[in-house]
Amino acid sequence: MVQRTKSPTIIPNTKLTKIRYCRYADDWIFFIDGPRVLPIFIKNKIQSWLNTYLNLLLSSEKTLITNLHKTFAHFLGFGIKVQKEPKRIIKRKTRNLTVLTRTGVGNAIFTIDIPRLESRLRIKRFIHPSKNKPHHKPEWTIFEDYRIIILYRQVLIGIFNYYKDSVNIFNELYFIFYIIKNSCAATLASKYKLPSRKKVYKKYGPNLSCKIPNSKNTIQIPTYKDLINREINKSYKPHVKDPLEITTNWRTRLKLTSYCCICSSTENIASY
Repeated sequence: MVQRTKSPTIIPNTKLTKIRYCRYADDWIFFIDGPRVLPIFIKNKIQSWLNTYLNLLLSSEKTLITNLHKTFAHFLGFGIKVQKEPKRIIKRKTRNLTVLTRTGVGNAIFTIDIPRLESRLRIKRFIHPSKNKPHHKPEWTIFEDYRIIILYRQVLIGIFNYYKDSVNIFNELYFIFYIIKNSCAATLASKYKLPSRKKVYKKYGPNLSCKIPNSKNTIQIPTYKDLINREINKSYKPHVKDPLEITTNWRTRLKLTSYCCICSSTENIASY
């Protein structure tokens, strides 16, 4: 059994090299299933092409070659890694039989790039400059209470909408939720000179709810469960435009009732 786990599943020199890439604006990531020398060769070719044809230098600090089985690759705020599979041989039941099956290399893990997100939250003053704890935003203390809660609510919803459908580890999202929610409490405490966030929760409740002026509605920080279960409103209605449809540009039509921009005449106006 031990020798079976060590035996290769692919005959040497017959494995096909696979290359996939993803691009978003100026950010690129290549996934290469092949020999170690291949990503080095591709990196050198790209560096040479940029320098020759565009007179640009490839940043060696940002252009990294990473083994996903050992360390995380970072892309667009996500951490990507291949999960280690401790058991190479597992038991599976098929009807009345128990068979031994060999597992693959492991599943992909998508996590939040916490250092990157923490750095941005620290710049925006959601996190203390020198300590890893929530911090108040002094520039928001001038707003009304409901406006402060709305701003923090928008930040939370934006972060969760970006990450929650992609990450595999949700405890990192709860850490972000804790930081943003308590930063809101700290901002309200700073506004009213309260000694602690505990006084704020006593005044506004566990979800920091506040009544909207001139309305019967209230606004509050959504719970972690609500943010996880929240569905993004998407419209999938197909819209097929008729190629024979006659369209009117009202802005151009309005200009025909004005004067000529060349001779200032108001008669026989035409647009080209």
